[in-house]
Amino acid sequence: MHPTGETDQERSEDQGRQLAGILLPLCEDVNLWYNLPPAMPPTPEEKALLAEAPKGTYVLMIIAAALLLAGWAVLYLGRFLGHGPVR
Repeated sequence: MHPTGETDQERSEDQGRQLAGILLPLCEDVNLWYNLPPAMPPTPEEKALLAEAPKGTYVLMIIAAALLLAGWAVLYLGRFLGHGPVR
């Protein structure tokens, strides 16, 4: 018995309903679950935004790649080759 007066069975069923309320909308088509009307078609402005390449994402990817390459070069050239041949 829980301090709130609920039995373990009642608490388990209630928690199961709460979990189903969270997971079911994620698993099924949201429009069908909530009976929403179909989405409006994109406006010309939205189409233009979607047609452009994601420049910021490309810049972040290039920065990350450059940092990884620089780190590899420091470790390989400075630490590995700097210690000479393996004995």
